[in-house]
Amino acid sequence: LAGITVQNNSSDTSAAALYVATNDQGGEAIFGMLSSGYAGGAFGNYALINAGTPASTTVEALAINIEASGGVLRPIYFAQNAQQGGSNKMTIGSNGFVGIASDEPTSRLTVAGTMETTLGGVKFPDGTIQTTAAGAGGVTGISSQGATPITGAADIKAGSNAVVTQSGQTIEVAVANTLTLSGSLDVTGMIKGAGVMNIYHPAIMGVHNGDGSNNNCDSWNTFEAGSVMEQWNVIDGLSDGQDIDIVYQIQVPYNFTTWESTSLKVHYKVSDTSKNVTVYVYDTGGTLRSTSTPGQSATEADITISYLAGTFTPGETFIVLCKGAVDTNDFAYVGWVKGWYD
Repeated sequence: LAGITVQNNSSDTSAAALYVATNDQGGEAIFGMLSSGYAGGAFGNYALINAGTPASTTVEALAINIEASGGVLRPIYFAQNAQQGGSNKMTIGSNGFVGIASDEPTSRLTVAGTMETTLGGVKFPDGTIQTTAAGAGGVTGISSQGATPITGAADIKAGSNAVVTQSGQTIEVAVANTLTLSGSLDVTGMIKGAGVMNIYHPAIMGVHNGDGSNNNCDSWNTFEAGSVMEQWNVIDGLSDGQDIDIVYQIQVPYNFTTWESTSLKVHYKVSDTSKNVTVYVYDTGGTLRSTSTPGQSATEADITISYLAGTFTPGETFIVLCKGAVDTNDFAYVGWVKGWYD
């Protein structure tokens, strides 16, 4: 490396200055080598870049700058034993990114190695601070806040009230009390339960009831395979002017506070558009709270219940009653029930 070599053989409290520069305000910059006996003690035999003096207030900053022809931006490297083949330790790239043990940082901070924080933890863009990694305490919650789902392998451990058995892509959970799913559960395969499993929404199967008149009907459950597999509760009229009720008993979610403006939707269709399906909603106290306009669509459609009011106590059940009116060999189909709430 070309340059100027200055040797300081002093062992007293002085330092041999390589270069001293002052500006018109008295600001002072020194480049040199501290002697082994320097008054600072801890910095003996240190190379020195110093700006300002203890009595000076005119130096506002220490700037390290590199200029290149044509305004081309160049990186700044911090190396050790460069003349002996030593490696670069830190880089300030031409893009302003900082690299630790990285010659070409690709982010605001690129670290080629293990990062360690010994105090304060790690702060994330949303302002939250993580001070410890998941260890013996485990992970108590996982959330995918964006559109991209959480993917990868799942390793679920048993807790104080649950026994978990994991084999390949199968997870079996046995709980002492209640396993609650408050959101959506998408399953490719089969769900099996040895006890009682409550599905809050949508309801899967309705109970077919007669009200004591005009019930000369057949009724059953069936599936139709289209773009998705759909389950229907079906009413088949055996004479004219018949009806039968399909009843959904739905548990109010535990985190329920109030219904949204679009409260419920019931999926349905009829074979004869002169006939219909009418929806009645009873709250958890048994009071009739809504009666829909009769639905008469021959293709799949929804009956919407809006601005649903009444008493809907979390954990208790309410009734969605769907009355199908049919003639001889007419069919009324009622499918899922969905709800929207805060």
